Amino acid sequence: MLPGGRFEARVRELVPGQATLEGLAEPMLRARAALRAEFAALHREVLRIVRVDADCRRMMTVPGASAPAAQRRARQERRRSGPAGMVRAATPPPAHRFPRD
Repeated sequence: MLPGGRFEARVRELVPGQATLEGLAEPMLRARAALRAEFAALHREVLRIVRVDADCRRMMTVPGASAPAAQRRARQERRRSGPAGMVRAATPPPAHRFPRD
């Protein structure tokens, strides 16, 4: 992993003069760029959805929670829809509370 997003620049620096690598690296770098762009678009969409959902916004205040996790948790919570649902959703099942050796 290279700091500051220098991966593509480093690959382009190392590949010249090696015909096989040049032929492989360029399409892979284009595919990587396309995947990163699609991921960014999907991530923005998930954040947009989470911002308008009150349950998701509340769950995002939990340390370590992510937008997709909050969205999943809110969906599960709506299915349960009991008065103590939020407490149940935040409490791990008994088998997971205390790890066994």
